[in-house]
Amino acid sequence: MSEQHSLMLGLRRDHTRTAGASRSPRLARVWTPAPTTGVKLLYGSAFRGANRAEPVNHTILEAPLPAAERV
Repeated sequence: MSEQHSLMLGLRRDHTRTAGASRSPRLARVWTPAPTTGVKLLYGSAFRGANRAEPVNHTILEAPLPAAERV
């Protein structure tokens, strides 16, 4: 774009046994008005799979495994 403006693109891929594959895109625009100053505007999404402790209901019975989340 220019010396003061830049654009960054990113893509992360996660794969879990329970949720399968998921992609998380990311976009950033950076403005550097001075050598010691920078402003970054970010947009992105995220993936979070259930961990081993979440399905346990703290009782004798276990709850079903929760589904993966998109943030």
